[in-house]
Amino acid sequence: MLLQASARGDIQHPLLLGAPCSFLQYADDTLIIIKADSAHLATLKGLLQELSTMIGLHINYEKSTVIPIAIDINQAYSLAATFGCPLASFPQTYLRLPLSTNKLRLCDLQPLVRAVAGYIPGWCGPLLTPSGCTTLANAVLGAKPVYAMCSVLLLQCTIEVDDAIRRAFIWTDESQCNGGQCKSAWKMVCWDKLHGDLGVKDLAIRNRGLLSKFQAKLQLPPTTNWLRWFWKFYGPAAGHDLGDSYHLDTPIWTTLLKLLPEFRQCTQVHLGDGANYCFWFDHWLGP
Repeated sequence: MLLQASARGDIQHPLLLGAPCSFLQYADDTLIIIKADSAHLATLKGLLQELSTMIGLHINYEKSTVIPIAIDINQAYSLAATFGCPLASFPQTYLRLPLSTNKLRLCDLQPLVRAVAGYIPGWCGPLLTPSGCTTLANAVLGAKPVYAMCSVLLLQCTIEVDDAIRRAFIWTDESQCNGGQCKSAWKMVCWDKLHGDLGVKDLAIRNRGLLSKFQAKLQLPPTTNWLRWFWKFYGPAAGHDLGDSYHLDTPIWTTLLKLLPEFRQCTQVHLGDGANYCFWFDHWLGP
């Protein structure tokens, strides 16, 4: 329904002219991104009411929100009234991840920290062997942030708090400990087992590695709306390099750009027709 309405021009992508509006849906959570226009919002509400009639389920607009981006506050209130939803602001949580146009704060990632620490009380740590504690710290406590690390570069303080929880559980079976209870430096604990240590995963390195998969998508020909928009305005189609910076760059995008040199050092570009690579920065020479 949204695609058909976009094809008719009733609703539009907020930035890319002629492209359908973007939407994400997981179970009963739906995120729709459209142009800030009262006529478009009225059309969208009509489509949602039509969908509600078709499936026989009621849409609770009081639990839905309108979140404006870069528009006047008075216009934002008018759009929210048109849609019949309360007005909200960033950061917002979608699929347990904080969405924001500003730099994320420690409190925005606090639910992730609480989720990691929440496992420990139910494990009866004193009944576990040291190897059992290490296995759980690596396989469960270290794996919990992976979902978030695929999308955002975690704050250093967030990683330090998670490391403190894992370190305490490994050495004391609890969620807190002091330095005198640790039998080895944390840096050594994260060394590989081949070097004689515990092989606990380094969250900072894993975070950068997971985000490199996102950067790899930006190097490939666009297949989705957001990639087409990116290529048209900020990619090779606009004569820009992937690493170019702009004054409107969001903090999350700025952190991704900081990882770009490291990504280019460990990857190599196959030239092809040469349309999608950066001559001066991409690694395209050598074996």
